[in-house]
Amino acid sequence: SDIDEGKRRLAAELGAQWVNAADAVLSQCDVLAPCALGGAIDADNAELLRCEVVCGSANNQLAEEGLDERLADRGVLYAPDFIANAGGVIHVYGEIGGHSADRARALAAGIERTMGGILEASAARGITPLRAAHELAHERLGSAREPAAAA
Repeated sequence: SDIDEGKRRLAAELGAQWVNAADAVLSQCDVLAPCALGGAIDADNAELLRCEVVCGSANNQLAEEGLDERLADRGVLYAPDFIANAGGVIHVYGEIGGHSADRARALAAGIERTMGGILEASAARGITPLRAAHELAHERLGSAREPAAAA
């Protein structure tokens, strides 16, 4: 699905079934990838999703707190948006810092490792991936604020 109807041809070439953008969130699929639109998952549609995974590149895909718990209760894996979408920040970081495309690709490759660690921590501790991601973020921010140990 895409708001650009011109992408229908690409879908056909790939053997994909086209879904109208208005119906995409509730379509039967393995992975729902809300991209470029925050708040796509809300209290009204969270119970109606027909996917196994929500993982997209939009910020704030969940319209309100607690929806990650509701999705988990339904067996829907929510991949935290600020982890899945970290490539955008990496790109900006590269532009500001003047890093090479190779450096940006290497950093982006780390997203998979980070997400894997979050999913493992989530399963091991019986918490949602979003909560595990928040805890990791707080941990990293905390260590960034700590002064370096004296040598």
